[in-house]
Amino acid sequence: MIKNKKILGFISPVVMGFLLVAFLGACKSEEKKEEEGEMLIISKEMLTPIFGEGEGSVSGLIDVEQTSTELKISYYFFIEDMSIFDEEIERNLAPKIQELYEKMPEVDRAAFTVYVPKMDETPYRPYVSFVVTRELVEKTNWANLLELEFFKVVMNVKYYE
Repeated sequence: MIKNKKILGFISPVVMGFLLVAFLGACKSEEKKEEEGEMLIISKEMLTPIFGEGEGSVSGLIDVEQTSTELKISYYFFIEDMSIFDEEIERNLAPKIQELYEKMPEVDRAAFTVYVPKMDETPYRPYVSFVVTRELVEKTNWANLLELEFFKVVMNVKYYE
C-alpha cells in the first residue's frame, strides 16, 4: 500500500508537469498563429512616399482602402491632353507600382482606379481601373514595361464613360 502511495505521489507531479508543458505549448502555438494571421494595415501615409499626394496639377495618391484580398488605390493623374493618356500614365505609374511591390512584401493584389482632371465643380473623375498582382510584376519584366503596352499587361482593365 505504501509503495502505491509513493508511486502515485511521484506520478502526479510528473503528469501535472507534462500537462502544464503541453498546455503552455498549445498557448504559444495559438499566439504564433494569431501573429502570423495578423494583416498589416497599409495606410495612405505609408504609400504617399511611393505615389506622392495627388491634388491640383500634381499626380499622386488620393485614397487607399484595404480589404482581406486586395489593396484598393485611388490615384489622381494630372494630364491636359487625354490623347496621350496611355503613354503618360505608363511612364508615371509603372515605376511606382514596381516600387510598391519592392517595398511592401505584404501586398499581393492591388486594384487601381485612376482619376483625371474634370472642369466643373468636382476636381476629378474616374477614367480607368485595373488590377496588378505580385505574380504579374514578377512574371513580366516590369522594369522594361515601357517597351510593352501597359494596358495589355495589367488585368481587369475597365474604362469609365
